[in-house]
Amino acid sequence: MLKTVFPKLEKLTITNNTNNLYVFNITDVLTAFPYLKLLTICCHTPKNWIIEVLQLGNLALDILTIYYDESSQFEVFSFYDILRILKTQKPGFTLIISVTDDTGRFDVYFSQLKQFFDINTKQGYRSRGKICTAFRVYYQDTMTSYIVPSSL
Repeated sequence: MLKTVFPKLEKLTITNNTNNLYVFNITDVLTAFPYLKLLTICCHTPKNWIIEVLQLGNLALDILTIYYDESSQFEVFSFYDILRILKTQKPGFTLIISVTDDTGRFDVYFSQLKQFFDINTKQGYRSRGKICTAFRVYYQDTMTSYIVPSSL
């Protein structure tokens, strides 16, 4: 139904999903809205979102943003899977993950994530005018941005 009402929807924000009978998944959204360029998710997102994005391959999306307002919503993911997502997307794609963690429960995890991406990508926003895939992580009060040039 939504697909016929909004056939060329390009921007969508999903927030505060309170329907406990529906487990949100990205595949449903991207199948219903194939022209989507910007998807922002501000609700509990199951860990399998990474598997879904990997299975979908190169997305039409330009920006995928996932906010975790509570650390209880966040589930750790494989650094390698995130890097695979970034390498399979078109140049210019940006993945943003934001986690609020007042308890510090994930401090070690995000420190390890930073080390992994410092080794396997480059920190920054651009690579000398080249269009690159980007990954931004907001954890606590710190934002770190990485680029994945097509040559990596």
